[in-house]
Amino acid sequence: MKEIFNNLTPIYHLLPPISELVLNKIDGGFSNKTYSLNRNNVPLFVIRVPDLDAESFLINREDERRILPLATEAGLSPPLLLIKRDGFMVSRFVSQGAFPWDIEHKENDVIRLAKRLKRIHQLKIEEKPYQINVVIKHYIEQIGHIPGMDILWLKQCDLLTRIMIILMAQIPVYQACVCHNDLNPQNCLADDSEFWVIDWEYTGWGDPLFDLAVVKASHNLTCSQSKSLIYTYDATLPVEKTMRTLEYYHALYLIREMAWMLLKFFIANDGSEDLNFYYSLAERLKQKLLALNVDICDEFDVFER
Repeated sequence: MKEIFNNLTPIYHLLPPISELVLNKIDGGFSNKTYSLNRNNVPLFVIRVPDLDAESFLINREDERRILPLATEAGLSPPLLLIKRDGFMVSRFVSQGAFPWDIEHKENDVIRLAKRLKRIHQLKIEEKPYQINVVIKHYIEQIGHIPGMDILWLKQCDLLTRIMIILMAQIPVYQACVCHNDLNPQNCLADDSEFWVIDWEYTGWGDPLFDLAVVKASHNLTCSQSKSLIYTYDATLPVEKTMRTLEYYHALYLIREMAWMLLKFFIANDGSEDLNFYYSLAERLKQKLLALNVDICDEFDVFER
């Protein structure tokens, strides 16, 4: 706790007396530890402490530091007070809560998500490229370099790599823009009047349709909601063709999450929660590949516990 308060030195002039402030841990989040900074039991600020190795997980701290002031200025992200090179960040507390993982959205929320994505993609800043196949390959290579890795895990990683190659062959050429790349329900803080986007650490120059696919996949959108997302985002997009691309990206998103979760399990050694999530994603991936007629599902027994 002392280290956290020491990191606040550059913004002491913006804070109440430190002696009156109390840190409370906020549950949730896979990549960081999050705290609220309270005064008289009232949360005033949110502190994010990085908790994973940025290089291993391709966390883009440099571009996050560059884009967050723009996102704050555009009203997309809560007001930012401080962000350091290592990812330590302080923002003003907002009362809106995150969507749950099992969210079932109403149509209005789908429209709001589409409009938020459109505004993100219109931000004017040059960033490092974010290519989903390169990211997945990096995670899998990191797992393969861990000493003494069991052959079973290596077989699973090999299968994920082969599936990724098949799926990537179906992705059309795109015009890159600034993308969030991780707009899952927990990275959206919303109520009826406000809608904030947080956790920009995977931001990069990539395919806007991948952002739409992450929303489709992680926000549990129905087919009709996915089409509404596409139409609201850009009414000129051919809906059926775009839907097909989103389905392939949906599967690639699941592979990315599986590789990320497996890497976290071995590096951070957090226990069974990561593995449980990994195997639940594997089952979802199998069902998605069956729907896409990807002829590789007979090899999925390698994912049996």
